[in-house]
Amino acid sequence: MEKIHLDIGKLLEKYDHNKIEAYYTSLKSENEKLNLVSRETIESKLPQLVAESLLPFEQIEKKSYLNYLDIGSGGGLPSIPIMLTHNIENSILTERIGKKADSLVRMKESLSLENLTVFSKQVEECKFEKQFDLITMRLVKLNNRLLIKISKILSKDGLFIYYHKPEFEVSDKSLSVVTYSYSSGPNSVDKYFSLISK
Repeated sequence: MEKIHLDIGKLLEKYDHNKIEAYYTSLKSENEKLNLVSRETIESKLPQLVAESLLPFEQIEKKSYLNYLDIGSGGGLPSIPIMLTHNIENSILTERIGKKADSLVRMKESLSLENLTVFSKQVEECKFEKQFDLITMRLVKLNNRLLIKISKILSKDGLFIYYHKPEFEVSDKSLSVVTYSYSSGPNSVDKYFSLISK
């Protein structure tokens, strides 16, 4: 496992500040209607969460993505920061809680995110007509059944970014995994993300 340091300010400097600010504004507006993120997060931790969403892309070669899937999208982390800062042709967000899915649709409209579809259901219930070259998942626990589903819909050269570390063996499913640990300061707790590919 490789350890890296997260410099929030330095990482966010690389991206369009106006787009990220627009996301903060949209999320804060939605958070007044529905508790998508905690009050502490809204007041002081949004830059950190956006930086954490984008951090895995520091470890992979920059490229465009044809089809992107985010599983359990909640308030749009990591999906919306990724869509605002990377070249992605088509995106699907899945969110099983209807009110949260409705919030994502409103954020899509306020941020003019075209070619984005929101499914108000669990990913296990979704039938996809295509494979994805980028899949992300945060705050959803990875289990064997879910990983098998992800493996089937991940394209041959695709990448699955899991914003944690798998708690079981992944390589026996013909997948390779590289896990990174990171922290944003000497007193912050280590967090993880894993890059999983075929």
